[in-house]
Amino acid sequence: MPEIVERPVDPQTVARLTAAGCDPRLARIYAARGLASLDELAIRVAPSTHPKCVRCWQHRGDVGAVEAHPQLCGRCVSNIEGPGETRMFF
Repeated sequence: MPEIVERPVDPQTVARLTAAGCDPRLARIYAARGLASLDELAIRVAPSTHPKCVRCWQHRGDVGAVEAHPQLCGRCVSNIEGPGETRMFF
């Protein structure tokens, strides 16, 4: 597997990827990885080894970490019982 190198996000690259039809949130991730165009994108898919949270349906390693909520991930527990996550809208 090739080494992944983090790079600063280039706004022009994000704009180019978004204009090509890429979701803006994913465009920022791809740009941070050094992806300049969608032609360079290759995706490897594998089933998750983590359990699925019954609330958000995400497969996460922290599902069941809170004894009082054995089927929830930490993020959902925080949203239910704590202050919740900080949401940023683009």
